[in-house]
Amino acid sequence: MGGYKEHKIFDILKRKSIIIRYIFLIVLIFCITIMFLIQINKKDETRNIIYTENSDLDYKVYLKDNDFFEEEYLEKDNQYIANLIDYIEAEFEYELESSDKNIDYLYTYRVIAEVNVEDKSNNNSLYEFSEELVEETQNKANTNSKLVINEQIKIDYNKYNDIINEFINTYDLDNSVSTLTISMYVNITDDLNQSNKINQTPVVSLNIPLTRKTIEIDIESNLVNENDINVCKTINNEKFLLGGIVLFFIDICLVVKLIIFIKDTKNEKAIYNMRLKKIMSNYGSYVQKVKNELKFDGYQILEIKSFEDLLQVREVINKPIFMVEKSLAMETYFFISSENYVYIYELKAGKIKKTNKKEDIENEDEITIG
Repeated sequence: MGGYKEHKIFDILKRKSIIIRYIFLIVLIFCITIMFLIQINKKDETRNIIYTENSDLDYKVYLKDNDFFEEEYLEKDNQYIANLIDYIEAEFEYELESSDKNIDYLYTYRVIAEVNVEDKSNNNSLYEFSEELVEETQNKANTNSKLVINEQIKIDYNKYNDIINEFINTYDLDNSVSTLTISMYVNITDDLNQSNKINQTPVVSLNIPLTRKTIEIDIESNLVNENDINVCKTINNEKFLLGGIVLFFIDICLVVKLIIFIKDTKNEKAIYNMRLKKIMSNYGSYVQKVKNELKFDGYQILEIKSFEDLLQVREVINKPIFMVEKSLAMETYFFISSENYVYIYELKAGKIKKTNKKEDIENEDEITIG
């Protein structure tokens, strides 16, 4: 019975039912393992997505306190007096949608302020620097819905203008052009590799002249109406390999357990001990064990087919159940005595096996593990 003890304390059911369950579970895990192995051999899948993108940029020029303008700010597409500018408020908007559905992807965006001083004669850069106004942000999206990005930026025009004025005056650079460019960058990547970026240039930019008495602000868009991207879905082979190995060893363990169970339940002694264990586990509180020899002289003996039937007799006549066990002979007797009658249920190893062969289907005491 060593093999059976390796099982946890399971409920005892029909032996055939257990074997069928074991086989079903073994076959199921084996099929899942095969599926994992098939996935390992799969290559990365690539899809081509057709998408369209749009952008919009609106801005307002807020004014310092002055005696000439009553308005707090001026709308876009005007000429502005540089000395009256307090700050510029710009609203960037970007939209992307695709006709392909249910495809996941990643997108990143950022807003950069870039200052450049160029020589008028050859357009060579004399001085430049940049800073992030909106740090790079990454999110997930799906082509089932339109991607919309909105960012409202407050631009400190005087900060950049003062820096470049000082630079130009310090080095007496009269023959130069200075520009502040506020740009939004948007990159679309696949959901795993973060490659195949759509836009390597700004999707939309705001060009603001510096060191001038009056300025005109330009908006520049680098978008096209239609574009495409290859989105690569990578199969994580390592996870499938690890999962397949784990499932394979679980399957082997189940096969070993099944073999042990079949071996432990095919002989008379094992079946007898299992059945006795079931009775005592479930109904031990109703049974009184005695050591006396069985002597039923003068009693009419009524043989009971199952222990459950004996329990029903107990409930009817309200008498205790006694038990006499003969371990070496693998025999146990459960009985109830009442007046001139003895109701007895015999549990014998040889009788169990014989009963199992004749009444395999209806035998309610077959052994199983849950």
